[in-house]
Amino acid sequence: MDMTKLETTLINYIEMANKKWNLFKTGERVIIGISGGKDSLSCLRLLSLFDIKLTAIYVDFFNTSHPEIEKYCRKYADYQYITSDILNHHKSIKNICFTCSRQRRRLLLEAAQAHECTTIALGHHKNDVVETLLLNQVYSREISTMMHRQALFNGSYHIIRPMYFIPEPLLLSYAR
Repeated sequence: MDMTKLETTLINYIEMANKKWNLFKTGERVIIGISGGKDSLSCLRLLSLFDIKLTAIYVDFFNTSHPEIEKYCRKYADYQYITSDILNHHKSIKNICFTCSRQRRRLLLEAAQAHECTTIALGHHKNDVVETLLLNQVYSREISTMMHRQALFNGSYHIIRPMYFIPEPLLLSYAR
C-alpha cells in the first residue's frame, strides 16, 4: 500500500513510541476506543497499517448511533458498538466529564475482557499530554499527565497511547 509523506511521518512517530515503550507487538489483538473525532479515527487508520488485530469500540452514552463512524471503522478493524445509559443516573454530579471518562474506560475494559484482549489504545496525542499536564497543575495542584503505557489491575490490562509523540497540527492535516 502506498503511503503519503505525512502518513509515513505519523507512522514513524508511532514506531518510535512503540520501540521506546513496547506498546504493542506484532500479531497482538488491540482494542481501540473510538470517539468519532479526528484523533481516534486517525489512530485507527494508522494502527491498521501495523500487523496487529484491531477491534474498534464505540461507546455511546446518548443513543446517537452514527452509521458513518461504523462504516469507517469496519474498513480497518472489527467493530463493536456499546450503548449505556449510565450517565443518566449521574446528571447531578458536579464533574460529569470525570464520570463519563471513568465509565467509558470501564466499558472498554469489559470489552477487552470479552475479546480476550489486554491492550486498549486511545487516540491521545502530544498536545493532549501537555494540556493535561497544565490542567492538572491549575485545577488539581499536582504535576501529572497521561502515561504512554498505563498498567491496570496489576498489569492484566494496559492502556496505550501510540500517538504520544504526534503533534496535533499533523493530525489535523491528516484528518483533512
